[in-house]
Amino acid sequence: MLLNAINSPADLKKIPFDKLPELAAEIRNFLLDNISKTGGHLASSLGVVELTIILHYLFDSPQDSIIWDVGHQAYAHKILTGRKDVFSTLRQLDGISGFPKKSESIHDLFDTGHSSTSVSLAAGIKTAENLLKKNNNVIAVIGDGSFTAGMVFEALNHIGHLNTRLIIILNNNEMSIARNIGAVSKFCNSRINIPFIAKQIETFDRTVAAVPALGPMLKEISNKFEHGIKSFLLPGLFFQEMGFSYLGPVNGYNFQEMRENLLLAKKRNRPVIVQINTVKGKGYSFAEQNPTRFHGIGAFDINTGHSLCEEKRTYTDVFSDLLYKAASNNSKLVAVTASMTDGTGLASFARSFPERFFDVGIAEQHQVTFSAGLSSKGFIPVIAVYATFLQRAYDQIIHDAALQKLPMIFCIDRSGISGQDGETHHGIFTLAFLRSVPDINIYSPFSENDFGQIFSLAETAGQPSFILYPRAEIGNYSGYPDENYADVRIFDRESGITIISAGYMFKQAIDSAKLLEKQGIRVNILNFLKIDKNAAESALHIFSKSSHLCIIEDNAPDGGFAGMLFEFFNDHNLKFQKILRSGIPKKFIEHGSRTELFDRYGLSAEKIFNQILNSTDKSNHE
Repeated sequence: MLLNAINSPADLKKIPFDKLPELAAEIRNFLLDNISKTGGHLASSLGVVELTIILHYLFDSPQDSIIWDVGHQAYAHKILTGRKDVFSTLRQLDGISGFPKKSESIHDLFDTGHSSTSVSLAAGIKTAENLLKKNNNVIAVIGDGSFTAGMVFEALNHIGHLNTRLIIILNNNEMSIARNIGAVSKFCNSRINIPFIAKQIETFDRTVAAVPALGPMLKEISNKFEHGIKSFLLPGLFFQEMGFSYLGPVNGYNFQEMRENLLLAKKRNRPVIVQINTVKGKGYSFAEQNPTRFHGIGAFDINTGHSLCEEKRTYTDVFSDLLYKAASNNSKLVAVTASMTDGTGLASFARSFPERFFDVGIAEQHQVTFSAGLSSKGFIPVIAVYATFLQRAYDQIIHDAALQKLPMIFCIDRSGISGQDGETHHGIFTLAFLRSVPDINIYSPFSENDFGQIFSLAETAGQPSFILYPRAEIGNYSGYPDENYADVRIFDRESGITIISAGYMFKQAIDSAKLLEKQGIRVNILNFLKIDKNAAESALHIFSKSSHLCIIEDNAPDGGFAGMLFEFFNDHNLKFQKILRSGIPKKFIEHGSRTELFDRYGLSAEKIFNQILNSTDKSNHE
């Protein structure tokens, strides 16, 4: 096999050009074999195998900088840059990351995971290269889905002003996570390739540059000729008008066509955009037919495409059902997503209420302010978003939602520790950055009943409400009363030990309490459904009789749930013999399953049980 001999881009360059299609087939089989066991971002990686090969074949990484936007399409890149032998550990605890990671390889320039950053990074890197008097190539690889974000256009505007030599690969597969929408997507799919004309103009420019005196005039004529031809043949001149050369669209599975265009791009002494058309899921029929499902998938059967993961009813499933029910009874409810229809559970709503469903593309800032506009005219927008991506709209939350006191419902999926996507995808900062914002409500449900009652409160709140929930199975109170809503659910066992949780973390409280009971230790449990200092007033009688507290949370420690409680205790001059915090430290949390990470950071029931047991005198609490 060709792949066996490749452990670096230098090894790749030894492969004859006509053997590259054979190598691509081997890499696809390698990806399928491994990702069917580990899970991962399959469809996006299958789509760019040939593109990845040709980039490393023609350019000299790491001297030439190749920057992968988002990074979930970079699996073939990892294979070609020395990580083939550890690829079976992909996204596993202490294994290699599912995204580019500087600590893994000199070929990974940034730790990435969020979309639409590559063009800005490329601009900064190329500017630094210029200041250092270096002439290396800088290449940003970005999908047409990521291309819709405002940050990309900010970078394009600046690069056009800089007029520096830089290559942007526009990987056009008409998909982000779901199918792309909007004018930019239509624009990217309406271009017409004229490589013959581009080559002729390039040759003419080189020739006339050598002509004494007449060279500059002939070059200007050449530029006008190129502009005129493209005006005639192309439906728009957007990129050219911003100061870029444009090449494409190029067939992303034709090595010769990609080589010709990329070599032409290397010769241009100005920024170039090369549009390369690919197919998400290429080479695996199930992924080609359903690229959204195979965007990020767990272990699956290669022969059938069927998932091997146990199906459980999740918080996302509950949200999907209750939103449909609420919308059936309230015509003012609308739903807004940033290209995450399926992931956030909005597919059913989109089918049932298409006129009230809005996908704004990968544009979380616009998502929030667009929703604020809807709210200002009497609608109640439901903003469904992953916690990690809401970080990108913090100013809009403050300025366009909270300050205006608009009724808006933020349903924040993947809150807390979210699992195998790692540092860039955990939602551990959400609570801390929301707690400082006035005139909002912050909720976190545990059970399906909690979620329904909280959503009803949010509908009539008259100000922004934020509902935080994890990527996990929906909670069940398991013998504890699941009654009418209360800001704090209080389970008083007449004990001096109290475990305190918020919303979905109640499962850890229940499970650890059961272990303690087996040791003859009773504990009180407080579960906050509304995360607010005022809500804690209802539990003052529990605090006043408690000597030992254990606070459970999977949020960043500064400004999180425990921080709120410490503020409350200080305000009320409450003193305790011991306060324990079971939670993550102030650090970026690595990838791994929620179960593994909970255990590593002291949040498993067993770790909480041992922490409490070791800090209390059992004889005083029987």
